[in-house]
Amino acid sequence: MAESPCKTVSNEDCLINKEVIDLLASLIETIDKKEQSEEENLENFTLLWCDSQVNSSPDNRQTQLDLRQSINFLKTFESADSCQLYIESKSNEYIVLIVSGSIGRELIPGIHSLPQVIAIYVFCLDIREHETWSAKYEKVKKVTSGKVQLLDAIINDQAQRNNLARQENIDITVFSVANMRSRPTETVASSREYSHQSLDSDFMWSQLIVEVLLKMNEPLREHYFNIFIANCKKQYHGNLNDLKIVDELEEYYYAPAAIFWYTRDSFLYRVLNRALRCRDDHVLVTMAFFIHDIYIGLQEKQKELAKESSIIRVYRGQLMSIVELEKMKTSVGKYISINSFFSTTKQRQLAWEIYAGAKNNRSNQSEEAILFEIDADANLMDAKPFADITNHSAFDKTEQEVLFMLGSIFKIVAISQTEEENLWIIKLELSTEKENELKSVADYMKKEIPEETDLMSLGIIYYNMGKYFEAEQYFEKTANILSEADANLAGCYSNLGMIAYCGYGDYQKAFVNYSKALELELRKPLQHKHTLGNIFNNLGNVLRQQGRYTEALEQYSNVFKIDLDNKGLQGVLLAAVYLNIGIVYKELGKHVLALESMNESLTITSRELPENHPTLASIYNYIALVQQSTRDFESSMRNFQRALSIQLAASPDHPETAITYNNIGMTYVLGSKNYTEALINYEKSLKIFENASLTSNRPAMVSLLTNIGFLYRQRESYDLALEYYERALQMQLEWAPSHSTTAVIYDNLGLIYQDGFQNYSEALSNYKKAIEIFQTTLPADHPDLGKALSHIADVYNETDEYELALTTYQEALKILSSSILYQTDIAALYAKLALVYTNGFQNYIDALSNLEKALYIYTNLSLSDQISVVLHCIQVVKERQENDNPLEYNLTPKHRYSMKQILGDGEVLTNMNDSRVCVPMSEFIRSNTTVALYFANHASSFSCWVTSELAEIYKQMLSSETDPSLSFDIIYVWLCDSDEESFIKSYREMPWKTLPYRRKDTMILLQRMLTYFNLERMPRLIVFKATTGEILSEDGHRALIQMKLNAIKQWCCGEKAIRSRSPCEEFIWYSVQCDGDCGMLALKGLRYHCKTCENYDLCARCKEAKGHEHALELMEPSYESDEEQQ
Repeated sequence: MAESPCKTVSNEDCLINKEVIDLLASLIETIDKKEQSEEENLENFTLLWCDSQVNSSPDNRQTQLDLRQSINFLKTFESADSCQLYIESKSNEYIVLIVSGSIGRELIPGIHSLPQVIAIYVFCLDIREHETWSAKYEKVKKVTSGKVQLLDAIINDQAQRNNLARQENIDITVFSVANMRSRPTETVASSREYSHQSLDSDFMWSQLIVEVLLKMNEPLREHYFNIFIANCKKQYHGNLNDLKIVDELEEYYYAPAAIFWYTRDSFLYRVLNRALRCRDDHVLVTMAFFIHDIYIGLQEKQKELAKESSIIRVYRGQLMSIVELEKMKTSVGKYISINSFFSTTKQRQLAWEIYAGAKNNRSNQSEEAILFEIDADANLMDAKPFADITNHSAFDKTEQEVLFMLGSIFKIVAISQTEEENLWIIKLELSTEKENELKSVADYMKKEIPEETDLMSLGIIYYNMGKYFEAEQYFEKTANILSEADANLAGCYSNLGMIAYCGYGDYQKAFVNYSKALELELRKPLQHKHTLGNIFNNLGNVLRQQGRYTEALEQYSNVFKIDLDNKGLQGVLLAAVYLNIGIVYKELGKHVLALESMNESLTITSRELPENHPTLASIYNYIALVQQSTRDFESSMRNFQRALSIQLAASPDHPETAITYNNIGMTYVLGSKNYTEALINYEKSLKIFENASLTSNRPAMVSLLTNIGFLYRQRESYDLALEYYERALQMQLEWAPSHSTTAVIYDNLGLIYQDGFQNYSEALSNYKKAIEIFQTTLPADHPDLGKALSHIADVYNETDEYELALTTYQEALKILSSSILYQTDIAALYAKLALVYTNGFQNYIDALSNLEKALYIYTNLSLSDQISVVLHCIQVVKERQENDNPLEYNLTPKHRYSMKQILGDGEVLTNMNDSRVCVPMSEFIRSNTTVALYFANHASSFSCWVTSELAEIYKQMLSSETDPSLSFDIIYVWLCDSDEESFIKSYREMPWKTLPYRRKDTMILLQRMLTYFNLERMPRLIVFKATTGEILSEDGHRALIQMKLNAIKQWCCGEKAIRSRSPCEEFIWYSVQCDGDCGMLALKGLRYHCKTCENYDLCARCKEAKGHEHALELMEPSYESDEEQQ
C-alpha cells in the first residue's frame, strides 16, 4: 500500500480543474525526447550483401530489388568489419550472406561458425580462385559470377528454407509442480500483487500472451490492425510482391478468413512465426486481430469436429536436439506448453515423410527424428481450441491438417523408440487448464488478467512476475513507438518508474521516469485525479528513499491540492499518502507527527476496506515500527500482534505475514534482548519465505537474513552472523547489486570482520564497497553514508592511521551534522575525534573541545551512562596533558597545542646583559596573557628593520605610562643564527626573551618548530593565547607595526588584531625595498615594479626623481593575512 504504483488510467477517475493544472505544471522539468530505434526485421530471414561496390551501380541496386522478392529484409555493407559487427549483434535471426570474393576471404572465417549464419553465396569475378579457398566452408552454397545464377540459387534455396521453417523445432516449455512454489489460499483482493510470483514464468508466457491478446476489445484490435498494416508497408517498401499482399490484407481481410491467411504462403505467417519465436510482444500486440480471429475460427470448427468424432489422433514429425529430447524423457507425466501454433496431420506416414524430407536437407548429428503422436478430445471446451482446417487451408488438401491454438497444453504420456524406423515416438494428450496440477494457472488467469486488456497489460504482468528486465524492455519499446500525444505514453513512463523503483532500487532513474509521466499527464486536456495523485505519491516515495525528506513531503502535499474524494479508490490513495508522510516523519525523528499521520491513514483504510484487509496489517506494522523507534516496545509489540492476527486469519503463509514475524523478532532483540523468542519468530518468517517465490520476496528475505545476522552479532556469535550476512549479500547481488541495501550489508560485514575477527583489511574492503554504492545511490549528505565513513575511520583509528582516521571522522561528522536526528551518533563521533587527537597527535586542546561537545549532547539527552564515560575521558585527557613530556613527540602541522607542548618544560633567557638569567618556561607562560614567537634572519636588512620597529613598540609597552593590563611578551627563536657570535649579535638589540642557545632541550624544541610552523617567510611574529595555545596571528609583526599597542590590547583580550585596509598611498610593502636613492625598507605607499629586471621596485618619489629604462607597473596592494580583512 505504501508504494501505490500507478498503472493505467481509470475511467472512473475525476477530472481536475485548470487552476490546479497550472499550479502543478510549474513543478515539472522538461525531459528530452528519445531517439527512435533502427528499423527491425519482422521476419526470420535476413539477407546481407557485403561488397565495396554494392551500392555504386544501377545494376547492383536493381539486383537488390530482385533479391527482396525472395528475402525482403536486405542490408548492404561495404566493409567486412561493419558487416561482421552487424552479424554478431543479431543472434535471433537467420542470416543469408552474399559476399564478394575478396571480402569473403577476410569475412567468412570470422562468422562461419556463428549459428545465425545459415547460408553464404560468393558473388565474384574469378570463380575458380574463390571456389578453391571457400570449399572448406560448408555454409558456402554457391560461388558464381552471374547475377541470374545468383538470383536463381537464392530463390530456390529460400523456397526450401521457407518450407522447412514450418517444420522446424517448436518452442516447448515443460511445466511441473517442482518448478512452482507453494502458494497460500488467497481470500483478499490485495493478494494480487504477489499471487503470480509462484508460477513457472517460462511456462506462463504463451498462456499470458494468448489471454492478453484475446481480451483486447474490437476497437483496440482494429487500431492495432491499422498499425500492423502501416508497419508492413514500411517494412516491404520497394518489394512489389509483398506490398501487393499487404494491400490485399488491408482491403479484403475479414475474420472468418484468418485460417486461410495463416496457411497462405505470405509474409503474414513468417512475421507471426518470428514474433512468437523471439517473443516480440510488440509485434504480437499489433497482430492481436489475427490471433483472436484464428482462435475464434478454431473454436467454431472444433464444434463441427466434435460432431464427427470425440477423440482424434494426429501426428507431427520433426527434428529435436538430443538435449531437448533428454529433457522430454525426464518429463513424462508432466505438462508442456506449445509456444506457437501447432500444425499436425491425421496421416502418420505423411508426418514421417515430411520429417524425412527435412532430414535429407538438414542433416545434423546432434538431432534425433521425432514423431509426436497426439490424442485430443474435441469435447474439451476448457482446453485451447483445435480443428481440422483441411477445407479452410491454402495447403494441399491431402495433408489433412489439424491446427492447435497457440499456447495449447499437452500431457507427456510416454516416450519410446522404434528400432525399424529409428524414430522416437512422443505420445501427448491434450489437457485443460483445470487439471489438478494446472489449476494454479487457471486461477491466475481468472484473478490476474482483467476482463479487458490494453497495451499496458502485458508489461504490468511481466513486472508482477518479477520479470523486471522484460517489463522494462516492453515499456521502453512501447514508449519509443508511441507519439507524444498518445494517452498511453504517461502510463509507460509511470510503469518504467515503478520498475526502476521497486525492481532495481534505481531511485534516480525512477525519479526521471515518474517526472516524465507527470509532465505528460499534465499536458492532457483532461487530467485524472487518481492517476495524477498516484504519480505525486510515487515521486514522494522515490525522494523519501533518497533521504530528500523535505522534497518528498512537498510531493505528498501535491496530492492534497488536487482535491481527492475521501472515499473509494481516491480515499485509499489518500490513506497511502498519509502513511507515506508518516514514514517520512519517522525518518525525521518526528514520532508524534508520524503517529498522527499513520493513524489518519488507519482511520480512512478502516472505513474503506474490510476489517481484516491486509492493508490494515501493513499500517499496524508501520505504527509499530515508529513505536519501536521511540523504545515503546510494549505498544510496538501490541501493534505487531494486531497486524499478525489479521494476516493469520487471511493468509497465514503469505510473505507479508513473514515480514511481521521478522519485525516481531527484531522487537525482541532491541526491546528485551530475548534472543530465544526472536529466533522463534525469525524461523517462522524464514519458513514462509522458503515456500514462497524468491523473485517477489527477495527484498524482504534479505531483510530477514540481515536481522538474523544482527542478532548473532549482538550475541558475539560472529561465525553465524557472518554466515547470514553472506547469504543476504549473495541474494542481494543477484537482485540489485547497486541498491543501497547492498551497501548496508557490506557495512555490516565490515563490522563483523572488524569487531569479531579483527581482520581489518577485510573490514576496510567491505566498508569501501559500501561507500562506493552509497555515493552513487544516495545524496551526498545521507546519514547512511556518514555512518559508513565513521566505520572506516574506526578501522584507521585501530590501526594507528591517525591522519586518515581524523579526516574520515571529520567527513562523517559533516554529513551527520546536517540533520538533527543523529545526535547520539554525532556525540559518539566527537568522542572518537577526541581519542584520535589524544593518541595520534597529543592535541589535548582539540581533544577536550570535542569531549565537551559530546558531553553537551549527552547532557541534553539525559543519557547518564554516556555522561559518566565522557566525564571520565575528560579527566584522563587533562591528567595526560599535565603529565606528558612534550619533547617525546613531534608537533603535527594544523593541530592545536598548549604553550607547554610548544615550548616544553625548559627555561627562557630574560636578556643577555644580566648574567643570562633564566626563568622556568612554565612561570613565563603563567605570567603572560599573550606570548609571541619571533623568527628573523638578520642577514636580511628587512628583518633588521622589523626588529628595530618591534623593539621600539615593546619598549613603549614596558614604559610607566603604558596600560599595566598588557600582559604580552616575546621569545626570539634563533633558527637562523649559525653560531653563538651571530646569535649574540642578533639578540643584542632585542629587549624581550629568548631560548638558551644550543642547549639539548632547546635544539629539540627548534626541530619541532621547524616541522610545525611554516617558516619559509621571515621575519615572522606568531602570537599565541598563553592559556590555550590558540594562534591569534601568524604575521603579528605587520599588525604590531601598523597598530602599535592597540594590537597588543586586542591580543591580550583574546582577539585577533583586525587592521583596517590602508589606502594605496599608505600601504606598507613589508618585504619590499625601494631600489631608488632612498633605499626605503618596507616600502610605503605606491609601488612601481619592473617586469624586465629581477626584483626591481621604486617608491613614488624615486620613480618621479629617477625614472627607469623599462616600463614600470603600478602594483595593487595584497591583503593576505587574517589581520588585514577589514
